[in-house]
Amino acid sequence: MEKAKSDTFIILPNTKIFIQQGDPIFLGSPYEKIKTFLEKKLSYKQILYVRKKSDLVNEDREENAIYFILAGKEVLTREGYEIHITPKTIEIVASTYVGQYYGVATLIDIIISKGLRLSETTIVDEPYFKHRGVMIDITRGRVPKLSYLKEIIDFLSHNKVNQLQLYMEHTFQFSFM
Repeated sequence: MEKAKSDTFIILPNTKIFIQQGDPIFLGSPYEKIKTFLEKKLSYKQILYVRKKSDLVNEDREENAIYFILAGKEVLTREGYEIHITPKTIEIVASTYVGQYYGVATLIDIIISKGLRLSETTIVDEPYFKHRGVMIDITRGRVPKLSYLKEIIDFLSHNKVNQLQLYMEHTFQFSFM
């Protein structure tokens, strides 16, 4: 087993993921996003552990773990988040699931660029603009398939874009027209 330097956290196959009791686990949730990423990219089989919030913020909690903490008060804005990487744990703190999702997206980007050995750091981030969008003109050229639109949505959401607009004019024949 690899030993961490005193100022690094290493994501290992036995790294645990802890979420708060009562948090819904749904497709596209922040917990599923990091779990799926680790499974697909590293063949790690992480298990989600559910604990009371008091256990997640406790000083003597388990080491080698990723903790998702929903703050009682707003952390920055609705979409803001904090990531605290210490040699023992990673905390993703946000006031909403959207904030946690964006925190996970940032954590995944760090893992892709730096690897599994993460330096001790704190990241505090929030979107500067409330609306961040992309418009796709589907009037000209081929109409994209649903599967392609889903890929675009996954890519945009990972990059913290919160609106997708499809522009169409005179393209589709509707039965009520």
